[in-house]
Order: sequence, then structure tokens, then C-alpha cells
Amino acid sequence: MRSLAVLMLATLPGAALAQDQALAPVESTAHRHLGFFFRADIGVGYLHSSSSGSDGPQPPVSGVSVPLGLAVGGAIAEDWILAGEVWGGYTPKRVDGPSQTLLLYGYAVAVVHYFMPANVYLSFAPGISRLSFETGNVSVSSDWGPGMKFALGKEWWVGEHWGLGIAAECLLTFNRDGGAPRTTVAPGLTFSATFN
Repeated sequence: MRSLAVLMLATLPGAALAQDQALAPVESTAHRHLGFFFRADIGVGYLHSSSSGSDGPQPPVSGVSVPLGLAVGGAIAEDWILAGEVWGGYTPKRVDGPSQTLLLYGYAVAVVHYFMPANVYLSFAPGISRLSFETGNVSVSSDWGPGMKFALGKEWWVGEHWGLGIAAECLLTFNRDGGAPRTTVAPGLTFSATFN
């Protein structure tokens, strides 16, 4: 009988603790960078692409561009995001009459860090990139090469998990165009919608 009473008393603190944990409020994830992450952005910028050391098979291209990006991933810790990202830029150019366009695109792994509570972020997305030139009905592409995207942005919450933002970004790629090295730089200003 005595051992039964001792056993009952020994289990009471654990039961009380379990009850307290059950009654504890669930911590909110609203306005925090946790869990699933999605961002889409589009904007306006300037793109310059030219061969280094020689003219290369494609002429230099410079002009107003449309930068865009799509990232999907998740938080590896609060305010730290790891995501797969597709980014790029498109620019039209007229060369001696016929129109020429340049499409720059890359596949990357983005690391994003938010500075809270300001909701300002830094993003770095290194990966592989390619250029596609189109003149009239003829389209040619460069070799795959290293590329990267840098961004500094600010977001404003418009819901518990949705934010709208603005960012300054820069795309930088290094490719070979018909054997000639080609460097492309594309700074821009983008507007984004983010779910996190």
C-alpha cells in the first residue's frame, strides 16, 4: 500500500506538467520568416553584354531590360532562407535594322537573410547561366557558364504571411559565345510578392 502511494505521488508532477504544456498557447508564425518560402519578382533594369578580348560572333548588346525571378524553398532557421531560384533578364536591341533580342537566364540556389524587425533582406543566388540571342528568325545560345544574382530589398507585410517588396539587384554572368568569353551585367529595380 505504501509503495502504491509513493508511486502515485511520483507521477503527479509529470501529469501536471503535461497538462500545463497542453494548455500553453501555440506560438504564432505570423510576420515571421519560418517554414515554406515563395517569391516572385519583376521590374525594370539595364543590361550590357559584350565579348572580352574580341568581338565574338554576337555583337555587344545594351539596353533597357526586364529582370524577373521566381524562388521556392524554406527556412533553415528563423530569418534564414534556402531556396531554388530561376532568375533572368530580357532586353530588345536593334542592330542595323533587324531587331535583336537577348534573353539571359540562370538556375541558382539562393541564400536569403532577413534583418528583423525592419524586414530588410540580403540575397545571394549563385548558379549556372546562359544567353540566348535572337535576330529575325534565327536564335543562337551561348555555352552554360557561372552566374549570380545579388539583391538588397525591403518588404512590408500585407497579411500574416504575405509581403510586398522592392529591391535593388544585379545579375552577373560569364559565358563563352562561339569560343569568345562574354560578360553580362544587369542591374535593376524589382517589385516582389513573397509568401513566408
